[in-house]
Amino acid sequence: MSGWMDRLESRVLFNSISGTIFNDRNNNAAYDSAGPDLGLGSVTVYIDANNNGSPDSGEVSTTSGTMLSGNWGGYQFTNVGTGTFNIRIVVPANFAQTLPANNQPLVVTISNPTFSVLTANIGARDLTQTSRLGGRAGRTRITTARARQAKPRCRT
Repeated sequence: MSGWMDRLESRVLFNSISGTIFNDRNNNAAYDSAGPDLGLGSVTVYIDANNNGSPDSGEVSTTSGTMLSGNWGGYQFTNVGTGTFNIRIVVPANFAQTLPANNQPLVVTISNPTFSVLTANIGARDLTQTSRLGGRAGRTRITTARARQAKPRCRT
Protein backbone atom coordinates (compact mmCIF):
# COMPACT_ATOMS: atom_id res chain seq x y z
CA MET A 1 0.00 0.00 0.00
CA SER A 2 2.83 2.40 0.73
CA GLY A 3 4.21 2.06 -2.82
CA TRP A 4 0.79 2.96 -4.28
CA MET A 5 0.61 6.11 -2.16
CA ASP A 6 4.10 7.15 -3.22
CA ARG A 7 3.20 6.87 -6.91
CA LEU A 8 -0.03 8.81 -6.40
CA GLU A 9 1.72 11.64 -4.59
CA SER A 10 4.39 12.02 -7.27
CA ARG A 11 1.98 12.62 -10.16
CA VAL A 12 1.90 15.95 -11.90
CA LEU A 13 -1.45 17.52 -12.74
CA PHE A 14 -1.71 19.92 -15.66
CA ASN A 15 -4.16 22.79 -15.66
CA SER A 16 -5.98 24.33 -18.60
CA ILE A 17 -8.24 27.13 -19.73
CA SER A 18 -11.18 26.13 -21.91
CA GLY A 19 -14.49 27.54 -22.99
CA THR A 20 -16.75 28.30 -25.91
CA ILE A 21 -16.69 31.06 -28.47
CA PHE A 22 -20.37 31.66 -29.23
CA ASN A 23 -22.72 33.61 -31.47
CA ASP A 24 -24.62 35.72 -28.93
CA ARG A 25 -27.85 35.56 -30.92
CA ASN A 26 -29.99 37.31 -28.29
CA ASN A 27 -27.28 39.88 -27.52
CA ASN A 28 -27.45 39.39 -23.74
CA ALA A 29 -23.69 38.96 -23.14
CA ALA A 30 -24.20 35.48 -21.64
CA TYR A 31 -23.75 32.00 -23.11
CA ASP A 32 -27.18 30.39 -23.32
CA SER A 33 -26.11 26.85 -24.25
CA ALA A 34 -29.71 25.61 -24.25
CA GLY A 35 -30.53 28.22 -26.91
CA PRO A 36 -30.59 30.43 -28.80
CA ASP A 37 -26.78 30.82 -28.76
CA LEU A 38 -24.66 28.66 -31.03
CA GLY A 39 -20.96 27.86 -31.05
CA LEU A 40 -18.86 29.97 -33.37
CA GLY A 41 -16.23 27.90 -35.16
CA SER A 42 -12.91 28.71 -36.80
CA VAL A 43 -12.28 31.79 -34.62
CA THR A 44 -8.72 32.56 -33.53
CA VAL A 45 -8.43 32.56 -29.72
CA TYR A 46 -5.21 33.73 -28.10
CA ILE A 47 -3.57 34.55 -24.78
CA ASP A 48 -2.63 38.22 -25.10
CA ALA A 49 0.52 38.15 -22.97
CA ASN A 50 1.31 41.86 -23.43
CA ASN A 51 -2.40 42.90 -23.39
CA ASN A 52 -2.12 45.03 -26.53
CA GLY A 53 -5.29 43.70 -28.19
CA SER A 54 -3.49 42.00 -31.09
CA PRO A 55 -2.11 38.49 -31.53
CA ASP A 56 1.68 38.77 -31.62
CA SER A 57 4.44 36.37 -32.56
CA GLY A 58 5.15 34.05 -29.65
CA GLU A 59 1.71 34.39 -28.04
CA VAL A 60 -0.17 31.12 -27.63
CA SER A 61 -3.19 30.77 -29.91
CA THR A 62 -5.68 28.18 -31.11
CA THR A 63 -8.79 28.02 -33.29
CA SER A 64 -12.28 27.32 -31.97
CA GLY A 65 -13.81 24.04 -33.09
CA THR A 66 -16.14 23.72 -36.04
CA MET A 67 -19.53 22.03 -36.16
CA LEU A 68 -17.92 19.09 -37.96
CA SER A 69 -15.31 18.67 -35.20
CA GLY A 70 -18.01 17.91 -32.63
CA ASN A 71 -16.75 20.76 -30.44
CA TRP A 72 -18.50 23.68 -32.11
CA GLY A 73 -16.98 26.89 -30.77
CA GLY A 74 -14.91 25.05 -28.16
CA TYR A 75 -11.27 25.89 -27.45
CA GLN A 76 -8.63 24.88 -24.92
CA PHE A 77 -5.20 25.98 -23.78
CA THR A 78 -3.43 23.21 -21.85
CA ASN A 79 -0.64 23.32 -19.28
CA VAL A 80 -0.81 27.09 -18.86
CA GLY A 81 0.59 27.18 -15.33
CA THR A 82 -0.34 29.81 -12.79
CA GLY A 83 -0.84 33.52 -13.34
CA THR A 84 -3.24 35.99 -14.89
CA PHE A 85 -4.17 35.43 -18.54
CA ASN A 86 -5.87 37.81 -20.97
CA ILE A 87 -7.93 35.65 -23.33
CA ARG A 88 -9.00 37.35 -26.56
CA ILE A 89 -10.44 36.50 -29.95
CA VAL A 90 -9.88 37.90 -33.40
CA VAL A 91 -13.45 39.12 -33.93
CA PRO A 92 -14.77 37.76 -37.25
CA ALA A 93 -15.94 40.14 -40.00
CA ASN A 94 -19.53 41.39 -39.48
CA PHE A 95 -19.44 40.48 -35.76
CA ALA A 96 -19.13 42.60 -32.60
CA GLN A 97 -17.82 41.18 -29.33
CA THR A 98 -20.48 41.13 -26.59
CA LEU A 99 -18.73 39.20 -23.80
CA PRO A 100 -16.59 40.75 -22.45
CA ALA A 101 -17.94 44.05 -23.74
CA ASN A 102 -16.01 46.56 -25.84
CA ASN A 103 -13.41 44.04 -27.09
CA GLN A 104 -11.92 43.73 -23.61
CA PRO A 105 -10.03 40.54 -22.73
CA LEU A 106 -11.53 37.79 -20.62
CA VAL A 107 -9.21 37.91 -17.60
CA VAL A 108 -8.54 34.51 -16.03
CA THR A 109 -6.43 34.07 -12.89
CA ILE A 110 -5.11 30.65 -11.87
CA SER A 111 -3.32 30.56 -8.52
CA ASN A 112 -3.25 26.80 -7.98
CA PRO A 113 -1.39 24.68 -10.57
CA THR A 114 -3.93 21.86 -10.20
CA PHE A 115 -6.98 24.01 -11.04
CA SER A 116 -8.47 24.42 -14.49
CA VAL A 117 -10.90 27.04 -15.76
CA LEU A 118 -13.68 25.38 -17.77
CA THR A 119 -16.08 28.23 -18.53
CA ALA A 120 -13.96 30.90 -20.17
CA ASN A 121 -16.65 31.81 -22.72
CA ILE A 122 -16.43 34.72 -25.16
CA GLY A 123 -19.43 36.00 -27.13
CA ALA A 124 -19.80 37.83 -30.41
CA ARG A 125 -22.98 38.96 -32.16
CA ASP A 126 -23.57 38.64 -35.88
CA LEU A 127 -24.28 42.21 -37.02
CA THR A 128 -26.10 40.98 -40.13
CA GLN A 129 -28.76 39.06 -38.19
CA THR A 130 -31.92 40.59 -36.78
CA SER A 131 -31.80 41.33 -33.08
CA ARG A 132 -33.76 39.01 -30.84
CA LEU A 133 -33.97 41.41 -27.94
CA GLY A 134 -37.26 42.41 -26.35
CA GLY A 135 -39.76 44.53 -28.17
CA ARG A 136 -41.19 43.90 -31.60
CA ALA A 137 -38.08 44.52 -33.70
CA GLY A 138 -37.00 41.45 -35.60
CA ARG A 139 -40.06 39.36 -34.80
CA THR A 140 -42.16 37.69 -37.43
CA ARG A 141 -45.89 37.52 -37.07
CA ILE A 142 -47.37 34.25 -38.24
CA THR A 143 -51.01 34.38 -39.14
CA THR A 144 -52.93 31.24 -40.01
CA ALA A 145 -55.91 31.04 -42.34
CA ARG A 146 -58.19 30.23 -39.40
CA ALA A 147 -57.02 33.28 -37.46
CA ARG A 148 -57.71 35.51 -40.47
CA GLN A 149 -61.35 34.42 -40.74
CA ALA A 150 -63.79 37.06 -39.64
CA LYS A 151 -65.44 36.22 -36.37
CA PRO A 152 -69.20 36.62 -36.27
CA ARG A 153 -70.41 39.55 -34.22
CA CYS A 154 -73.61 39.64 -32.27
CA ARG A 155 -75.70 42.81 -32.46
CA THR A 156 -78.25 43.61 -29.88
